[in-house]
Parts: sequence; structure tokens; C-alpha cells
Amino acid sequence: MWKDRTLGKNENLYLPQRATWLATGNNLRIRGDLPRRCYWIRMDAKTARPWERTGFKHDDLVSWVSDNRGRLLAALLTIVRAWHTAGRPPAAVPTFGGFERWAMTVGSILAYLGIPGFLEKREDGGGDHPGIPTGVLSCPRCAARGVGRCTSDQRGRVGRIRV
Repeated sequence: MWKDRTLGKNENLYLPQRATWLATGNNLRIRGDLPRRCYWIRMDAKTARPWERTGFKHDDLVSWVSDNRGRLLAALLTIVRAWHTAGRPPAAVPTFGGFERWAMTVGSILAYLGIPGFLEKREDGGGDHPGIPTGVLSCPRCAARGVGRCTSDQRGRVGRIRV
């Protein structure tokens, strides 16, 4: 819930906060209390000219996602339902101040899928963030663990869900 004073009036306005903010850039630095509210990833294309890459499974990813939206949502809901049906087993997830329920839910679902270590590599010194921590987003399993190089065959429980 977002709260602020209505301009020109002596009353507070309460609105639901449904936005997800994303930022991209080189050597980003943030200060104040923002670092504790951020989940950093570093994507490494492993090439100096990533815009020239070809040979993707889905050349036009945006169109493919749009065309397969229903199947993707069904797969996501199937994952969540499987976790819920299993009794919502909790995972050991680091504290993420103010976002405990979100972190516990997402971390537990990923752990149920065989992707442990959600938020383990998160840096939270409470002060200025020195930059993006290492962790190459090469597959969902390694990204969730913040592993520097992909060590997963991407099969496990996630690989059994065909989209």
C-alpha cells in the first residue's frame, strides 16, 4: 500500500502499489535505503556485441510470448499449484526486510522445483551499493542461486514442464 498526503489538503491518500520497477545500465550505483529493496542480477551475453547474436530458439521472443501467453501462464500456475498441493513446504530463505512473505513464497516455490538458494547471494550492507554483484543470468536455476557461471543442465523438475 502506498501512502502520501493529498496536495492542497490535510488528508492522506492510500493506493495499492502494483508496479514493478526495473532499471538497466552499466555500473549502476544506488544509495540510501534502496539497496535493501533491490534484487540485483547481472546478465552476461559473453560477447562484446550481444545485439548481433542469432540462432535463438525463439527469434522473435516478444511475439512468441504474446502468442503463447496462455500456455506460459498455465505452466506457471501449474508450478504454484503443485507447491500448494504439496502443503506449501517452506524453504530456508534469507530475511528480506519488508518483503518477507514475498521472499518466502518465491523462494519456497523455487526450492520445491529443485532450485535452492533464492536470495543467497543478495548483498545487503544497508549503505551504498558498490555495484551489481556477480551472478550471470544463464539459466533460471543458476540465476536464482546467483551463480557466476551456469552449472545446471536445466532439467530437473523445471525441465519437465513443456511449453
